[in-house]
Amino acid sequence: MEDWVSSHVLVQSLCLSLILAELALSFSFWPMPTTIWSLSLSSSMYVLLGLATQFLRGKGNKRVVWEYLGIWAIVLTVSFLATPWTG
Repeated sequence: MEDWVSSHVLVQSLCLSLILAELALSFSFWPMPTTIWSLSLSSSMYVLLGLATQFLRGKGNKRVVWEYLGIWAIVLTVSFLATPWTG
Protein backbone atom coordinates (compact mmCIF):
# COMPACT_ATOMS: atom_id res chain seq x y z
CA MET A 1 0.00 0.00 0.00
CA GLU A 2 1.09 3.51 -0.67
CA ASP A 3 1.25 6.39 1.80
CA TRP A 4 -1.04 8.56 -0.32
CA VAL A 5 -4.12 8.05 -2.47
CA SER A 6 -3.64 8.73 -6.17
CA SER A 7 -6.16 10.77 -8.11
CA HIS A 8 -7.03 7.70 -10.22
CA VAL A 9 -8.04 5.73 -7.13
CA LEU A 10 -10.00 8.67 -5.75
CA VAL A 11 -11.97 9.19 -8.97
CA GLN A 12 -12.67 5.47 -9.25
CA SER A 13 -13.89 5.36 -5.63
CA LEU A 14 -16.23 8.29 -6.19
CA CYS A 15 -17.64 6.72 -9.35
CA LEU A 16 -18.20 3.37 -7.61
CA SER A 17 -19.95 5.00 -4.66
CA LEU A 18 -22.19 6.98 -7.03
CA ILE A 19 -23.12 3.83 -8.95
CA LEU A 20 -23.90 1.95 -5.72
CA ALA A 21 -26.01 4.84 -4.42
CA GLU A 22 -28.00 4.89 -7.66
CA LEU A 23 -28.49 1.14 -7.50
CA ALA A 24 -29.71 1.41 -3.90
CA LEU A 25 -32.16 4.12 -4.93
CA SER A 26 -33.46 2.09 -7.86
CA PHE A 27 -33.76 -1.08 -5.75
CA SER A 28 -35.82 0.85 -3.21
CA PHE A 29 -38.59 1.20 -5.83
CA TRP A 30 -38.45 -2.49 -6.75
CA PRO A 31 -41.11 -4.53 -4.86
CA MET A 32 -38.81 -7.18 -3.37
CA PRO A 33 -38.20 -8.42 0.16
CA THR A 34 -35.43 -6.77 2.16
CA THR A 35 -33.27 -9.89 2.08
CA ILE A 36 -33.32 -10.04 -1.71
CA TRP A 37 -32.75 -6.27 -1.88
CA SER A 38 -29.65 -6.52 0.31
CA LEU A 39 -28.38 -9.58 -1.61
CA SER A 40 -28.68 -7.70 -4.91
CA LEU A 41 -26.95 -4.62 -3.56
CA SER A 42 -24.13 -6.53 -1.90
CA SER A 43 -23.51 -8.64 -5.02
CA SER A 44 -23.41 -5.44 -7.06
CA MET A 45 -20.85 -4.05 -4.65
CA TYR A 46 -18.84 -7.30 -4.89
CA VAL A 47 -18.79 -7.14 -8.68
CA LEU A 48 -17.94 -3.44 -8.92
CA LEU A 49 -15.21 -3.58 -6.28
CA GLY A 50 -13.80 -6.80 -7.72
CA LEU A 51 -13.56 -5.31 -11.18
CA ALA A 52 -12.03 -2.10 -9.85
CA THR A 53 -9.46 -4.05 -7.84
CA GLN A 54 -8.48 -6.18 -10.82
CA PHE A 55 -8.02 -3.15 -13.04
CA LEU A 56 -6.03 -1.27 -10.39
CA ARG A 57 -3.70 -4.26 -10.08
CA GLY A 58 -3.33 -4.38 -13.86
CA LYS A 59 -4.85 -7.86 -14.10
CA GLY A 60 -8.14 -6.84 -15.70
CA ASN A 61 -8.88 -8.58 -18.97
CA LYS A 62 -11.90 -9.77 -20.91
CA ARG A 63 -12.12 -13.10 -19.06
CA VAL A 64 -12.19 -11.41 -15.64
CA VAL A 65 -14.90 -8.99 -16.77
CA TRP A 66 -17.07 -11.83 -18.09
CA GLU A 67 -16.64 -13.82 -14.86
CA TYR A 68 -17.78 -10.93 -12.68
CA LEU A 69 -20.63 -9.97 -15.02
CA GLY A 70 -21.76 -13.61 -15.10
CA ILE A 71 -21.98 -13.71 -11.32
CA TRP A 72 -23.87 -10.42 -11.32
CA ALA A 73 -26.30 -11.62 -14.01
CA ILE A 74 -27.07 -14.81 -12.08
CA VAL A 75 -27.77 -12.94 -8.83
CA LEU A 76 -29.94 -10.32 -10.55
CA THR A 77 -31.87 -13.04 -12.39
CA VAL A 78 -32.57 -14.83 -9.11
CA SER A 79 -33.57 -11.49 -7.57
CA PHE A 80 -35.94 -10.83 -10.45
CA LEU A 81 -37.51 -14.27 -10.17
CA ALA A 82 -37.84 -14.01 -6.36
CA THR A 83 -39.72 -10.72 -6.56
CA PRO A 84 -43.44 -10.97 -5.74
CA TRP A 85 -44.95 -8.99 -8.64
CA THR A 86 -48.56 -9.40 -7.47
CA GLY A 87 -48.33 -6.45 -5.07
